Amino acid sequence: MKKISLFVAMAMTVLSLNAQNAYLLLESSVSNLPTEYSEGEVAENPEQNAANWFQTQYVKKGIGSFISASEIAGAAAKGVKTIWVNVEREGLADIKDAKVSDGVVADLKAFVEAGGNLLLTKQAVMVAHRMGRMYEPTWGATGYNVGGDVWSINPHVGLWWTLADTRRDNWDHPIFEGLDEEAITDYSATMEEDGEAVPYPTLPLIGMVARTDDNISWIDYFRKDLSAADMKMVDTEGVTHYSNDNVLRLPDFEEDWNVKVLACWGHVQDYCGGVVVELNPDGNFKGRIMTIGASAYQWGSSNDYISNVKKLTKNALNYLTGEIESGVEKVAADKEVKGIYNVMGMKVETMQKGQLYIVDGKKVIY
Repeated sequence: MKKISLFVAMAMTVLSLNAQNAYLLLESSVSNLPTEYSEGEVAENPEQNAANWFQTQYVKKGIGSFISASEIAGAAAKGVKTIWVNVEREGLADIKDAKVSDGVVADLKAFVEAGGNLLLTKQAVMVAHRMGRMYEPTWGATGYNVGGDVWSINPHVGLWWTLADTRRDNWDHPIFEGLDEEAITDYSATMEEDGEAVPYPTLPLIGMVARTDDNISWIDYFRKDLSAADMKMVDTEGVTHYSNDNVLRLPDFEEDWNVKVLACWGHVQDYCGGVVVELNPDGNFKGRIMTIGASAYQWGSSNDYISNVKKLTKNALNYLTGEIESGVEKVAADKEVKGIYNVMGMKVETMQKGQLYIVDGKKVIY
């Protein structure tokens, strides 16, 4: 895959290792989380599996803790920087039914407004809407079945059948570090550069096993109501509709809501299906929110790509708490760079001398 080569002078810094992660336990114990079964009666237990993994990787190592709903309000005072909210339940109609009440959402909102960060996975992505940070995402929660293909996410966002400079490469973002790449040959596109169909790489998260089809994502972000006062993209029918391949679709969504789409569905070859989205600090929300709502992201016992799910989750938590090593790269004055974002996640055309920017998920300074 193509990546931008930068002339760099690397200065690595490691932030405090005391940053704490917390897992919001929606029941009195891990064992009381719901038990789910596939049609073949194989216990999947996605929420239990995720909580048990967190206990091993964080709680037992003294770098994380379980918190109850009543403890959210005091989490920041105890040094918690990031709260992970994970909900995955077959047939769930509303996250209130998973004990994510209005009161829980209000406390999570206050946590983010005070500078705390959230990792929202699967149906918990709805929390971002419930707290007023985003419009309502598309919701799905169907039953278990065994599929005939591999489900993956695509960190390359953009048009695959046209020139390469219409695509944005997110592979270097810290949350994708160390994940196994696999070229899914079923996903190919004819490039105008050479006129040949070529496979493109995606990150597989679950294979042909028992799984649920429960995407929670902003897949309708091309809708933009030009008659509205703020002219933001919304979740209702508007005056103007962007087609999936309209190059304005992605930057308008990101600029309107101060977010960055890090990955789409693996099979997507345009600007549709944002399933890994980073919500930057915005307005009263001083903290950062990472949402992972892809159906491919599953903690079920049958998952043959569970190692990628675990690594993606660990990367996301570490990224939010600031424990990932962060490098600042110095770009040569004569180097042409595309896809430039300022530290607030807003796309800019040019860099100013001495200012910090994000290019391909890297911190750079001109």
